[in-house]
Amino acid sequence: MAEGLMSVVWDLRRVRRGGPELVAERQRTRLADLLARAGPTRRTTGSCTATCPTGSTT
Repeated sequence: MAEGLMSVVWDLRRVRRGGPELVAERQRTRLADLLARAGPTRRTTGSCTATCPTGSTT
């Protein structure tokens, strides 16, 4: 909980110093980090994605 609070405090400080552009950049960075940690995913319905075995339809 304290880590989340510190993150908010630092973000507020960044807003005051750098404005909305800096906040948007920070959000993009966080999203990229989150997606990188998530790794590849598989679809459970529909057409095959790149992670499906050859010839698979799900």
